[in-house]
Amino acid sequence: VLQVYKGLQEKGLLVTKAGKGTFVSDHAALPEQPTRQLLTLYELIYKLTLTARELNMTNSDLAQLLSVRFGQQGGGKALTLFLVGNFAHATAAYATDLQRYLHADDVLEAVTFDQLQGSAALQQRLRRADAVLTLAYRLNEVRSLLGDEVTLLTLHFLPSEPTRTALAELDPLQRVRLVSTYADFLLTFKRGVSSFAPHVDIAHATVLGREGDEAVLGQCDVVIYATGSEEVVESLPPHIRTLEYRYAPDPRSIARDVLPFLDKLRQGRARQASTREMT
Repeated sequence: VLQVYKGLQEKGLLVTKAGKGTFVSDHAALPEQPTRQLLTLYELIYKLTLTARELNMTNSDLAQLLSVRFGQQGGGKALTLFLVGNFAHATAAYATDLQRYLHADDVLEAVTFDQLQGSAALQQRLRRADAVLTLAYRLNEVRSLLGDEVTLLTLHFLPSEPTRTALAELDPLQRVRLVSTYADFLLTFKRGVSSFAPHVDIAHATVLGREGDEAVLGQCDVVIYATGSEEVVESLPPHIRTLEYRYAPDPRSIARDVLPFLDKLRQGRARQASTREMT
């Protein structure tokens, strides 16, 4: 203990006052460069926590995400993954978002359900993958195509940040219409829009291609369309504003469910490979 005190005194961090004791120096000579680095790090951490709050992540979610990220840096086998979605461009965007959370050596490929359903060769490739991620309501359909031995994960979504921002900025007096790709998505669609734009009245919601809706859509200010219904934009007058209701992978679900599972899977594959090499 005395040696530690001596070392701190030599660095100017402690000062001894006769008859009073030892105190932290008022002019402690802290190294300048590490101090700057710490301040920069604190600023980045502050921005990270603000971003996490905007994404409705709890402190526990953020801590778990960081813990998994640190654990991934320790190595382990790279994984081959597939993401099965509905529409090619949207699924590719989801895969790009998800890739940011994965190990640098992991390979993630995006395919659509229609592509998977129509190709036996593609189905065989997915059976050889370490894991397949898909939408919750597609899980049973994908399993029926690939079999029970394939590791399947459900990927949860929430409206993307640009979508949430655009909905919040809508004028309360604007006449809003919704266009969905699927009829069974209409109720979820309306609830989602209302949750981020409660100040807007949704006067009409329809399914893409339904007869007689052209006139109704032409008498509004804003048309919000679900991903997959992009063709509705071509039939609208130029003065009508259009907004895509785009989803993105939910970072809370990624932190809580996907990354911990993949990390265990990664380590398990590494142990299997090590065992095979030893034998």
